[in-house]
Amino acid sequence: MDVCGEPPAIVVRDLSFQHVWAKDRTLKGVSFKVETGSRVLLCGRNGAGKSTLLQIIAGSRMISPPDAVRVLGYDSFDASLGDTRRVYVSNFWGQHTVAFSGRDINPTSDLTVAEMTVKQRSAYPDRAAHLQRVLGVDLDWSVPMLSDGQRRRAHLFIKLIPPWDVLLLDEVTASLDLVYRTDFLEYIKGESTGERKATVIYATHILEESLDSWATDILYLNADGTIGWNGSVAGFIGNATSLRSAVLQRMRDDVPPAAESAMGHAVHEQESDRYGYHPGRSAKFAN
Repeated sequence: MDVCGEPPAIVVRDLSFQHVWAKDRTLKGVSFKVETGSRVLLCGRNGAGKSTLLQIIAGSRMISPPDAVRVLGYDSFDASLGDTRRVYVSNFWGQHTVAFSGRDINPTSDLTVAEMTVKQRSAYPDRAAHLQRVLGVDLDWSVPMLSDGQRRRAHLFIKLIPPWDVLLLDEVTASLDLVYRTDFLEYIKGESTGERKATVIYATHILEESLDSWATDILYLNADGTIGWNGSVAGFIGNATSLRSAVLQRMRDDVPPAAESAMGHAVHEQESDRYGYHPGRSAKFAN
C-alpha cells in the first residue's frame, strides 16, 4: 500500500535464510515492500521466522546477497543507517545489553532513567517529554527495582527519544497494561501519520480490536517460512468478523513443521536474542 507516494522504506527480494543448526530454511523466498508511512502488523505462528526476519531487517544478521533486503535505500547491514534512523526493539532486555550512547543500557545498572537519557533529553526535549507522558516513565526510576511492565516502558523510552524513520517492534508490548499499550500504539501511529511519515513493523500475538484500524497492512508468515499474506487489513480479514478471528483461522489452517524442528528453532532464536547476534557466524546463506 503506497501511503505517501514516496519510495518504499523497506524492500525485501527473494530472501532465504537458514540457521546453521537448522535442517531447513527458516525463511524461503520471502519478497515484499513496506511503503513509507506504513504500519505493518507482522503475524504468524511460533517459529515461523518473524523474529529472524526483523533481525535481518534490523541489520543484526548478515545475508547473501546483501541487497536482498534494502532499508531506506541501503543494504540492511549498511552502517550508513546509523543507530537512530532504523530502531529495533525486541522483547528481551537482558544482562548482555551493551551501553551505546545511552540508548541501550544494561538493566542491572544502578543508573536512573534520568541518568541514562541525559543526552537524548537535552537534544530532543519536546519528544522526550511527550514520550515520557505516554509511557508514564518516572525519571528517578532505577531499572533493577522495576516490575516487568515498568522496565519495558523505560526501555521503550530510552530507545525511542531520538527521531527514527523505521521502527521494528518484536513482541515488546506484552508486559504493558492495556492503558499504556493503547497510548503507546497511538503515539506510534502519530509518528507515521504526521509530517515525519515514519514506518513501523510490529510483531505481536496480542490482537486487540484496535489493531483493525491501527495497522495499514498485514504481513503473515506461514509456518514453513513463506509469505502467506502481504496486503491490506481489509483484504486479509475478508469475511471474518475481526482481524483477530482472521489471524486465528489462518493459524489453525497453517500446519507447523515437525514439532522437533519447531522446538529447536524457538530455543535457538531465544538464545540468539538473549546472548546477542553473531553476524556471519549464525547463519548459512541460502541462495
